[in-house]
Amino acid sequence: LISAIQSAANGSVYFPPEIMEKMALTVAIGDQSPQSLLTDIEFEVFKLMARGYSIDEIKDGVNLSHRSVSNHALSIKKKYKIKKSAELTKIAVKYGIIDLEE
Repeated sequence: LISAIQSAANGSVYFPPEIMEKMALTVAIGDQSPQSLLTDIEFEVFKLMARGYSIDEIKDGVNLSHRSVSNHALSIKKKYKIKKSAELTKIAVKYGIIDLEE
């Protein structure tokens, strides 16, 4: 508490050591969460792909052409350096985006 008050008095920002450690780790390894790595539309496509929807099913749900959804899917896979759509499910579960019980 004293460190926080001193920092505020000096015009600085104070973060507890636990938060500083998490911030340093995020900077060091990068945040690979879908929310930070993907655009908004890629994130929507990602969620649907992770749930096992096909490109045709996704295009109807997000009102995009088959080609646009395919391009977003390819971009998502490139960002994660994966080849199989099924691997997106693992990523979605890891980051708490989907639950296998759904």
